[in-house]
Amino acid sequence: MFISVILWLGARARVQNAYVQLIHTVAGVVGVNFPVVLDSTDIYISADGGSTWFLAVPDFKFRQATPFLSLPANNNQLRAGIAPENSAGSGDILGRYSIPPPCP
Repeated sequence: MFISVILWLGARARVQNAYVQLIHTVAGVVGVNFPVVLDSTDIYISADGGSTWFLAVPDFKFRQATPFLSLPANNNQLRAGIAPENSAGSGDILGRYSIPPPCP
């Protein structure tokens, strides 16, 4: 079972930031009640457990990787939200995932 559209690659901790790279490896969104195929997505990030979101990666294409993104380090509230490309805002998020994903 795939965890999400994105995978946690790693983080390099420096002072207050972690550097995170996202890779779009699955065209379907896992954890929604209906099949969704997203060849391109918008990635939202929340640093407060999902109360507020910002658009981190617009129009993220299937099989692409982001450069390393600077996110708050030592924060167990980090979440990624997956929305269809050209979304109107965080209200369009279809799936929400912890960063990093929980260990099985």
